[in-house]
Amino acid sequence: MQKWQKVFLVILFILAFLGAIIGFIMTYSGFGQINVFAEIDILGFFELILLFVAIICGIVDIYEIYDCIKLFGTKKFKLVLTTKNRLNYILVFFAAISLLEFGELITSKDMHLLPLLFITLILTTLFIIHIRSENGLSDNGIIYCGIYHNLADIKSYRIINNTILELNILINFFWFEYTNIIKFNLSEVDKNNVENFLTKKMQPH
Repeated sequence: MQKWQKVFLVILFILAFLGAIIGFIMTYSGFGQINVFAEIDILGFFELILLFVAIICGIVDIYEIYDCIKLFGTKKFKLVLTTKNRLNYILVFFAAISLLEFGELITSKDMHLLPLLFITLILTTLFIIHIRSENGLSDNGIIYCGIYHNLADIKSYRIINNTILELNILINFFWFEYTNIIKFNLSEVDKNNVENFLTKKMQPH
């Protein structure tokens, strides 16, 4: 998933969450009952737009993950993100939100919640796909959570306490460039091999 897609999907999730609150207020004030097309009111129309955008972003994201795996090639070293546990906590949060929305939909039978539930399920599914995607190094580059960078994007690296590999990776975001630090747990067995591999690959040719 590209950086702009991550930011956009997070914004989309926040809007969907706020939409439920705003929709509740609009419905009880009467404003939300103004129809746009036939039986679709203003709130429902807005939710359908958000759902459509979420579906498109989801399709593009899954395609990019598949494309990244092809670009990555054959894995030489397996890597594990140091933030793995935190990512699992976020997944629990997404799952809890999905269950809450589903419970509210069943009890209230408010169809406005249905698009919001689908948006949350799409985001949860994409998140699961990313955190379950492989992480590793190959002759072509690095992949983590389904995001691929070629070796030229790795600007520097260091190994901390013989157990953590810290990579300084160049990120292109529209016309901006910045570096992002990604950390991986490293086994004692792979430590020297990974260090030799990166040293050799990062030497100027």
